[in-house]
Amino acid sequence: MLIDDGYLRIVNRQSTIPRGFTLLELVVVIFIISAFLALVSPSFYGFLEGRSRTEPKKVASIIRYINDAAINTKKPHTLKIDLTGKRFIFKTPEGEKRETFETLTSVKIPYRGNIEEGELILLFGPSGYPEPFEIYFSGGGYITYNPFTSRVKLVDRN
Repeated sequence: MLIDDGYLRIVNRQSTIPRGFTLLELVVVIFIISAFLALVSPSFYGFLEGRSRTEPKKVASIIRYINDAAINTKKPHTLKIDLTGKRFIFKTPEGEKRETFETLTSVKIPYRGNIEEGELILLFGPSGYPEPFEIYFSGGGYITYNPFTSRVKLVDRN
């Protein structure tokens, strides 16, 4: 209520206070948020995928690299697997590489059985590695190596 020149004037204060958002404002905000999520979500996919899926893929890539290098150069290449330290050690033209894989659990070779600790050296000759083997990971996946075709196959049990 305001008193002006002796007259009582009633002012509606509710008309000056905003009550909410318009439909257009809400639509614009939703559009901006969804455009931002569309741009950001692919980068989070690898993060959400986790190590249980990315590490076996990387190990398969390393085995393919060592196998192909041995066949192409006609020189033996070694892959040292340290199961205690969960590490792969191998040589490249740039020098020795060490890769750690937290989800690595065991290696299965027919003549040695399932190996869960210690060190294992795989010698890839000019025709590849002579025996099949499997490398297991804690996420349920594993890698198989076929010596007859020199193929490395990633098997996901999830």
